[in-house]
Amino acid sequence: MAKELHLDSQDVAAYITKLCARRNLFINLTKLQKLLYCVYGSILATSDTRICEEHPKAWQHGPVFPRVYNYTKKHQDDLINALLRKTESVESFLNPSQIALIADVIDFFGNKTAGELVTWSHHPNGAWYKCTNGGRNLHHEIPDTAIIEYFQRIIKVQANG
Repeated sequence: MAKELHLDSQDVAAYITKLCARRNLFINLTKLQKLLYCVYGSILATSDTRICEEHPKAWQHGPVFPRVYNYTKKHQDDLINALLRKTESVESFLNPSQIALIADVIDFFGNKTAGELVTWSHHPNGAWYKCTNGGRNLHHEIPDTAIIEYFQRIIKVQANG
């Protein structure tokens, strides 16, 4: 069973937004959801640790963290500034290798568009695709075991160049 850092998904989303802002990467609601999923999956796959308490759900356009979705919809007119104002220090809960991994995830996935990330999240070998039966069975949690399996494959491919 995975360890948990007990971070709020909204705080992790704010941290990702701050990293994107520092790198001058465009981010919107959809892209933020997919980057959060990538961070969640990468941390889970490498350290058997869930970065936040909230599990991603399988929605039509891929993995979604509903609490983050509701927050971002509520603040959509000023989304980036609303997230940048959040003050929780996520880094204080992370070890140096997790901080570095999150930066690597943002560097790797952050230049992709929201549409590219949605398409990527629907890949037939992916956790979303498998747990939804190709998108036919939506609105339930994506199992951590499927996420770990998928992200371990991605990380292995990236490590092998």
